[in-house]
Amino acid sequence: MSKFVVLNIDEGSFEQGFPVRLGIGEEGPTYYRERITLPPATDKPRLYKEWQDKYRELGKNPRQIDVPSAQITRVSIIENDKEARRKFEEHLHQWFSELPWRELRVRIEEKTQPDEIIKVIIDTKNIFLKKLPWHLWHLFHNRPHAEFALSAEYAPPTEPLKRPVKILAIFGGSEGLDLTSDRELIATLKKRGAKVTWLEQPQRSELSESLWKQHWDILFFAGHSSSGEECNTGKIQINDSESISLTRLRNTLRTAVRKGLKLAIFNSCDGLGLADELKGVGVPQMIVMREPVPDEVARQFLKYFLEDFSGGQSLYSAVRNARQRLEWMEDEFPCASWLPVICQNPAARPFV
Repeated sequence: MSKFVVLNIDEGSFEQGFPVRLGIGEEGPTYYRERITLPPATDKPRLYKEWQDKYRELGKNPRQIDVPSAQITRVSIIENDKEARRKFEEHLHQWFSELPWRELRVRIEEKTQPDEIIKVIIDTKNIFLKKLPWHLWHLFHNRPHAEFALSAEYAPPTEPLKRPVKILAIFGGSEGLDLTSDRELIATLKKRGAKVTWLEQPQRSELSESLWKQHWDILFFAGHSSSGEECNTGKIQINDSESISLTRLRNTLRTAVRKGLKLAIFNSCDGLGLADELKGVGVPQMIVMREPVPDEVARQFLKYFLEDFSGGQSLYSAVRNARQRLEWMEDEFPCASWLPVICQNPAARPFV
């Protein structure tokens, strides 16, 4: 059994609070609705930004375009990041513990079971709500098979994945990165019957032609990427000398979706802007990194994710497990388990 939960937060602010429309149901239309107003939290954007600034100073082999060099020792940076994270988490837990949040959690727990797979869709345009580490909410501690995703645009559900799964694997600009492991991990999918086509540092015309003319189920990208300041635009470095905005591929990506593209995975930095661009062309489900991701963390996430996803687990379970397994890296790479996030069309069927 699985349940589908939507938290629609399309108005409000951290200064005044957020009215939330709650929907709970089986896969598809929700059948239970309630409105709860979450309390104000005026300090959350500031605390997140303070943590984000310290985190981005870490800068150890990130898969981000145009990375500024750090000016102080890495040990000092890590300690500063840990303190900023501690302060942010402490205030976030206090907010999540306030009565409206507890009421919201109880409503969800009343309509779900601990052993159910639960998709929790966060439907909001507020950039700081999108960036919150939602997995720290107590709901996800009490429901071990629940995972959250950010909402893309509603659209009719697509067909399920069928064998052979067709994958377009793009390996873009790699200066300062080691993408060997990514290549090897994607190659293992061929042993499970997938058809994998490789694009190594393609030119723009080659990338466009591949997306336009052929049918793909999964689009995979590894390399450098970044998002605009408001996370509504994103660009990828397709080779060592050329970066392109996904807006330049809008019609091409729409065509790929019409031909059956179901999942896009960007194992690269700062991907919320990429997800926003992709939801505008109707890509049903996406996996991105919410902040710059160290090269080592990106490789481990892909390894853990593919172990479960190619082994038959759902997309949600595979991402949750992979995200949690990154925890051991956090002494050297703080907040590694915060980075992966799903973005999806709420009507999309769970992928296996």
